[in-house]
This record gives sequence, C-alpha cells and structure tokens, in this order.
Amino acid sequence: MNDIKKSNSKEIGEKIEIFVNPTWVSDDFIVDFVKKCFEVPRKQGITFPACHIDSDFVKKIRASGAVVVAQIGPDVVACSLVVFQRCGFLLSKQRMNISVDCVDPAFSRMGISSKLTSFVLEMAEEKKCSYAYLSTSLDSSININRRLKNGFYRWRINSYSGTSYYSILFRKNFYND
Repeated sequence: MNDIKKSNSKEIGEKIEIFVNPTWVSDDFIVDFVKKCFEVPRKQGITFPACHIDSDFVKKIRASGAVVVAQIGPDVVACSLVVFQRCGFLLSKQRMNISVDCVDPAFSRMGISSKLTSFVLEMAEEKKCSYAYLSTSLDSSININRRLKNGFYRWRINSYSGTSYYSILFRKNFYND
C-alpha cells in the first residue's frame, strides 16, 4: 500500500528516519528483525504471537497495511506492522491493528518506540480510521505505561491459543460517531 504517506519517509529528531513499505527491506529481514527483538522474553518462557511470524505474514501485512521501519543511519532500529481493517455497521468504517511494534534491544529506552507509535497513529488518522488497537503483555509495565501516555486505554484482556501469553488489548479512538 503505497498511498499511506505522500512522502516515503519522515524525519523525527535529528537521527531517526521512518519509512513506510521501504522496498530495500525484505520480508525475511523483517521476520528476522522481529524475532531478534523478542528473543530475550522468549528465552524467559514468554511466547509472544510475534515470535511466530513468517515472510507470508509480512507479505499479507504489506498487501492490507504497511511495514513501517525506523532507521538510524543505515541501521533498522524499530518496526511496526500495521493492518487496516473494515469495521462497524455494514463494514462502513476502518480501523488500524498494530500487530507488531518492536525495537532492537540495542536501541531500547531511547524513545524510538513512542515516536514510531505516534507516526503510525498519524497514518491511522490520515486514513480516517475510527480507532487503532494493539496488545501488550500483562507483565510489561513499561509498555503499558507507554500505551497510556500515547492516549490508548485498556480495552480488554486477550489470550492466545497454544501459548502462555496473555495481553492487554489497548485502543485509541479518533472519531466519535
């Protein structure tokens, strides 16, 4: 989906650039990057749904949403995988699902994820989405607080079959219809 942003990139601060569907980032690279981001929790026995993505999943994301990456120089430091979905009465509205939102552990605690989330929320508003939603682990107080600071509210609790993972589903409304 190339019509998400008129420009292919947006500079945030002095060092971080954010790109929507960059052609130079392969689906396999995204899969490996996401798995690297979730490696530590996975070793601790927490199985995130993102740990199970493959290149077919990334292809589906590109077809119905966007792969959004943040770079510092030549390094990809974060990514979000977002999907636009029809919703509401007679599927007359649209919503954004942020299915993956991760930062390279070497670049954590630099505010990159918050900037990336703000960027994708701007995309949702530009696409006239009614709301955006995403999930965060019940055990991740840092991410929970970040979601609340970004204007999300706790929507419900999710569990995922075949995993030991429970999450809080967060939602941010854009328009009150």
